[in-house]
Amino acid sequence: MNRKLLILLTGVFFLTAVLIFAQQQEPLTIVGKSFVGKKVNGKTIREFIGDVVITQKNIRITCDRAIQNLDENNAELIGNVVITQDTIVIKTPRGFYFGNAKKAYSNSGVYLNNGHVELFADSGYYFSGKQEADFYGNVKLKDSLRTLYSNTLFYFNGKDSALAIGNVELADTSSLLFSDTLIYLTKSKFTDARKNVKIVNLKDSTNIYAEHLFYVPDSNYTLLTGRPLLVKIDSVKGRSDSLESLDTLFLSANKMESYSDTTSLLVARDSVLIVRKDFASVSEVTFFYRNENKITTFKSSEEGNPPVIWQGNSQLTGDSISILIKNNSLKEIDVYGNAIIISRNTGYEFRFDQLSGDTLKMFFDNGELKKTYVAGNVLSIYYLYDNGEPNGLIKSSGKAAEIFFEKNEVSKVKLLGMPESEYHPEKLIKGEEKSFTLPRFYLYGNRPTRKKVIGEKKIF
Repeated sequence: MNRKLLILLTGVFFLTAVLIFAQQQEPLTIVGKSFVGKKVNGKTIREFIGDVVITQKNIRITCDRAIQNLDENNAELIGNVVITQDTIVIKTPRGFYFGNAKKAYSNSGVYLNNGHVELFADSGYYFSGKQEADFYGNVKLKDSLRTLYSNTLFYFNGKDSALAIGNVELADTSSLLFSDTLIYLTKSKFTDARKNVKIVNLKDSTNIYAEHLFYVPDSNYTLLTGRPLLVKIDSVKGRSDSLESLDTLFLSANKMESYSDTTSLLVARDSVLIVRKDFASVSEVTFFYRNENKITTFKSSEEGNPPVIWQGNSQLTGDSISILIKNNSLKEIDVYGNAIIISRNTGYEFRFDQLSGDTLKMFFDNGELKKTYVAGNVLSIYYLYDNGEPNGLIKSSGKAAEIFFEKNEVSKVKLLGMPESEYHPEKLIKGEEKSFTLPRFYLYGNRPTRKKVIGEKKIF
């Protein structure tokens, strides 16, 4: 054999022998009220009974009874088992400790406490050299604020972190978080949840569904991706757990960001869709002030697409739109910049009442439109009817206008600030309706439905 190779192999064998010897230099020290020794299959076995104490460096184990395998440097632990290492305390009715691997195991129910976290499970391993634990079956982790449940949990004491897998639930006094997997830092409360994420807000009956949640506690910031869906459940007019209530709000986007400060702001970005009863919206950016039940939609840039809102048979557009909901009913809609409202005359293919201006405000009572106020460069087109029969239209302009409604139909129009009006008789309109539109007239055909907003999300 090559001399150099022989020397190398000899060195490897020597190093391995040293490592094995070094491991065996940390034998378990066991004392008890009584013990008996015997040979089983050629191995030396000692059984200790009563007030058993086992030590290995900074590991201390107490139990009622222990069966030690001297050759393999391990012990079976029976009855009131308590393992301590620094601040860590582990309790179980029955378990095993492997001295060479510095590993404890139990499948008889496990409890761990390190001073700020408690862990419970059906079974688990504890690795004393790394101060890490692997827990399995009905796992529960409790800290000062939250309780975490899962099928499996890997806990890293030195990093104050946990990886939970399978049927994960993270609960506190105000919310529940469900996911397939979860990374959780027990001191900072940093949270990273993935796959089938669901957040339930217990205070305002709001559920959010996503594929990924990323929570940074220092800034109270949450990022949700994977086409997140917000469901604001009607808890006044219907059952609080009923997703079928007409007043339930559905909001989806490509991304959502939440800022949990005094405003409790949720920002939805990119392809934002909203549906609630006969209300729908499409926008590039939406701010949802959850504490105030206020929604504001924007263009993402000067060149972006304007937000569009549909309410009943009316369509609203503008540079930004604000919606206020009170007592679970639509209260006010404000449109700022390039505002225009287009309302279809039912029963006619192309007859639309139109009103445009710089700003527009709509006021509702119990969800029913009562008044609209528009200001700045006001233009309007309204169709007239006599005993239900079409009777021409009026084109008007002014500095401001007030329109009053009864049963969602126009009852009175007041033009303010040097108004001008002109009447167009029916004989000049019939068949020429497309000629009577305001400059910003445009019909959007992308009104979202509840099915489109929910998409592929499984609401559960």
